[in-house]
Amino acid sequence: MNEIKETVVNNRTVKVHQKGKGGSVILWGVGDNEDEALSKAVLHLEEMLKADDEYIIITYRVENWFRDYSPWKMLTDAGEVFEGLGLNTLCYLKESLVPFVKENFGENKDIYIAGYSLSGLFSLWAFYETDIFKGVACCSGSLWFENWDNYAECKKAPKESKVYLSLGGKEANSKNKYMATIYEQYKKQEKRLKADANVKSLVFEMNSGGHFANPEKRMAKAFYSLIKS
Repeated sequence: MNEIKETVVNNRTVKVHQKGKGGSVILWGVGDNEDEALSKAVLHLEEMLKADDEYIIITYRVENWFRDYSPWKMLTDAGEVFEGLGLNTLCYLKESLVPFVKENFGENKDIYIAGYSLSGLFSLWAFYETDIFKGVACCSGSLWFENWDNYAECKKAPKESKVYLSLGGKEANSKNKYMATIYEQYKKQEKRLKADANVKSLVFEMNSGGHFANPEKRMAKAFYSLIKS
């Protein structure tokens, strides 16, 4: 396994795992407590890929998970505050991280965006908001987020894009009224994407377990799908 390198892009530390000089680039938004997420996911990914498969995965971080990955404001009944500054994170990707990718790995690289939980929701939203991503992986994404249906119904994916969705089979068993709708929301999202002529490849995979079961392995399966489909 090639080593994981750290570098700073516009005052933010990112981690880069590069295998070979070819292949696509996947940008993965992680949290402050996920220092080993990339190395764990890569170990799982390498078990699935062939020896000559090439790719680049870059993880980036935000200062505040609830604030910086939420696309708009939301206040839950339990008092959880989502401040809705996802646009700032998207601007960082567009203005800093994507130019870094093009400068260091080539102008013509296909770039994908991926995330888990709220980062998964953010990734799907960012995918819809721009035409710079060739595809997206939304794993156990927070599609229960208020007004997501109204937003997504009006959006089209970028042309010739790949989409990977995944969910844990027990996630809908949550006692939280928002999270209990997650399977229904995922099926709605799958239906939207199937009807979207711009989507070239769509995978919706159900995994065993709840929301917190094997997230790095689930992300590795997402990366595999984006790399190989």
